[in-house]
Amino acid sequence: MIRTFTFTKTDAKKFEMLYSGFLAGGNALHQTAAPKRDERIKERSILRALKAISEETNAETRTRKLHAAGGAVTLEQADHELLLKYLEAAPFATVVSDELADLLDWVSAADKTEPLAAQP
Repeated sequence: MIRTFTFTKTDAKKFEMLYSGFLAGGNALHQTAAPKRDERIKERSILRALKAISEETNAETRTRKLHAAGGAVTLEQADHELLLKYLEAAPFATVVSDELADLLDWVSAADKTEPLAAQP
């Protein structure tokens, strides 16, 4: 299954929360157990998809912002599940619980499509 969610040009804050949450949640989970190789490959896929629709704003901190036109992120189901896992583990402040719940709902509701069958 393929999952796709699209950021519009007005979704800059949503993107920033998703990107920082993905990084923070992954870091939090890595404190208790080192990720295996297959998880690192999924992380790479997610990061590449997020980087493709954004630009770096600070090389030292590796912060990013959404391209002005927005963009779509397409992930394999397993990558999508890892993204949600990391977002749920991110140590966001309680004050942003409403925004975080909305973000999790939005990512969870990503469009679902079946991958195209291989051509003979």
